[in-house]
Amino acid sequence: MEAAIDFLPRVNEANRHIVENDIGRKLIDIEPERALSFGLTIQTKRKERYYETILNSWANADGAAHFTNLQLIPSEFRDLASMEIPQVIRRLMFLSDNEINELDALILAEDSRFSKRLVIQD
Repeated sequence: MEAAIDFLPRVNEANRHIVENDIGRKLIDIEPERALSFGLTIQTKRKERYYETILNSWANADGAAHFTNLQLIPSEFRDLASMEIPQVIRRLMFLSDNEINELDALILAEDSRFSKRLVIQD
């Protein structure tokens, strides 16, 4: 993993996102916190795609850990993370009723923040 991260600056800019996403998918399985912090080093234009990729992988591989660690996810990407969980729940049914209610509240809060950002930008 270290070799791939060290090699990243030498990867062609047009293909760098592929390598970044591959690194993230591997890290999220073994070191989720590191995968999340690695994303912060990625250029802004590729950052959202990176987080979509790793959060989807994480939710599918370990939905309970994904849910438990939502607060570790950078705030601007928590809405992506919280939207992955309901899909996983339908497949795995691993959350309690209280946890589902907590998730609903988080999704509503993130939706509200997103709506406010849209209004401010207009």
